[in-house]
Amino acid sequence: MQNFEKIIDDSNLSTKRKTTSKILTVEDRKQWWRSRFTLDFQLQDILHHVESKWFGGFISGIFTNDNDVENESKNVFHKFKQDLMKILKDCLTVSDDKSNIERFLQFNEFIYYCFYSMEEYNYELVDDLIKFITINMNSHGRINLIDKVNKNKQNVTSNNKNNSNNNNNNNNSNSNNSQHIVLIPNANCSNFPWESMEFLRSKSISRMPSIHMLLDLVKSNTNNKNKLMFVDKSNLYYLINPSGEIGKLSSNEHEDYQDSILCEILKSHLFVYIGHGGCDQYIKVSKLFKKCGNNQDSSNKLPPSLLLGCSSVKLDNCNYNYNSNDYNGSGHDYGMKKLDLTNCVVQSRSKCTLKYLNGSAPVVYGLPMYLK
Repeated sequence: MQNFEKIIDDSNLSTKRKTTSKILTVEDRKQWWRSRFTLDFQLQDILHHVESKWFGGFISGIFTNDNDVENESKNVFHKFKQDLMKILKDCLTVSDDKSNIERFLQFNEFIYYCFYSMEEYNYELVDDLIKFITINMNSHGRINLIDKVNKNKQNVTSNNKNNSNNNNNNNNSNSNNSQHIVLIPNANCSNFPWESMEFLRSKSISRMPSIHMLLDLVKSNTNNKNKLMFVDKSNLYYLINPSGEIGKLSSNEHEDYQDSILCEILKSHLFVYIGHGGCDQYIKVSKLFKKCGNNQDSSNKLPPSLLLGCSSVKLDNCNYNYNSNDYNGSGHDYGMKKLDLTNCVVQSRSKCTLKYLNGSAPVVYGLPMYLK
């Protein structure tokens, strides 16, 4: 994580005035862009390392829906599983009754689905899954893998190639479903752009600070017949770069200005902030909680928020309202397509010139939301 933090520090430094003020010539600008693209490639390498070394062979199945195996053609998946078990049995030796081999191969269905769901043969991923199986089976002490497994690794996913069209069709149908992933990262790793890893990059993803908050948010939406969150975009409240205006106010006027901002936010259906930070420097958190502390008063419920500012999703001391959907980054015009904000974020990442350095910036907290 130190390398990641250094990339972020270098990126922040490259955009500060003391750096950009020194860009005077065309060559200076080219050099500046070269340094930015270098940081972008370095971040891409770190994301790839985390994906391949931390998640490994499980990336093909770890974030799939629990019903995906059932949705697949059961006969095809069952045949693939049996063929895979046969290959593994041929590669194993036991010190006693060989009938025990099949018993030891009764892994959770998810393990076999990780093999099955690979769109194409990938040596690193297959090797990682084979090592996982090997370690688990060797823990029994009587089962050993022989060298033959190295010659059969590509056979492990041979059925996948034969059924690639079937898998692709299923994957396409699954991607069209309203499937959504909620990440709850630990505070120590919440600044890492998990959503930008290649195997998650195309998925609808948002974050929540805790499971408890997620359950509360889901329960609050159970009465919604459509099971979708819609926001009336005709009732918006914009707060655009208020720092200049606030700087001219006295302390008493500042207090009144804060109160007026908070009242306008609570009356709106969608709050849009464009400025530095996440707007918390203009509204005291204590006032915010005091206003919204009464759960019985629906008029004091914070609306979903679009926070378009640097570090606007940084969590400090858990002072965060989980009833809002916050988006930090830049949007994109998708015409008449019906997309929730999380999918808009997904598609906007690839529109950035620096697909990782800037494309990783948008983060959504809450659940998917549609504008109407």
